[in-house]
Amino acid sequence: PNEVAHTKGLKALREYFALGGMPDVLSAFVDTHEYLPSQHMQLDLLRSYRDDFGKYAKHTDIEVLDQVYSRLPGIACKWFKYSKIDGDTRAEKIKTAVQNLRDAGLVNQVFATNANGIPLAASMNHKKFKLLFIDIGLMQRAMETDIKAILRKDLMLINEGQLSEQ
Repeated sequence: PNEVAHTKGLKALREYFALGGMPDVLSAFVDTHEYLPSQHMQLDLLRSYRDDFGKYAKHTDIEVLDQVYSRLPGIACKWFKYSKIDGDTRAEKIKTAVQNLRDAGLVNQVFATNANGIPLAASMNHKKFKLLFIDIGLMQRAMETDIKAILRKDLMLINEGQLSEQ
C-alpha cells in the first residue's frame, strides 16, 4: 500500500512540475489527458503577460522589462545578480523592471534573512534575494524543458533543483 501511494504521489508531483497550477492549463489537461494542449495554453499565457508590458511603459523601459522576463525562468531560485540580466544595463533600470514584474504578480521576490528570530523581516537583507516565477509549469514552458525529462528523470537533477525550490 505504501509503494502504491508513493508511486501515485510521485506521478502527481511530476504532473505538477510539468503543468503548474494555472486553472486553464489544468483544465486543458483534465479535458484531454494530454500534455500538448496544456503546453499551448502555457505559451498563450506567457505571450499574454508579455503583451501586457505596454501597461508598465510609463514606469520602466519595455526592453529591460522584456529582458528580465525572458531571462527570469533560467535564473529563478538563484541569488539574483543584475549582471545576469545584462551587464550593460544599469542596475537601477533592472531593479525597476523587477519591481514592475513583482507588482504585476509575475514574480515573487524572496529576501535573505539570518533568521535570528521572529519577525524574519527584521533581519531581512534587501540586497540579497531570489526571484520565483509566477508558476512552475509556465517556468518549464518558458525554458522549453522537455516534458519527457520531467516525467522520467530524477526531479532533483532537473535544472539543478530549481524546480523543487520553485
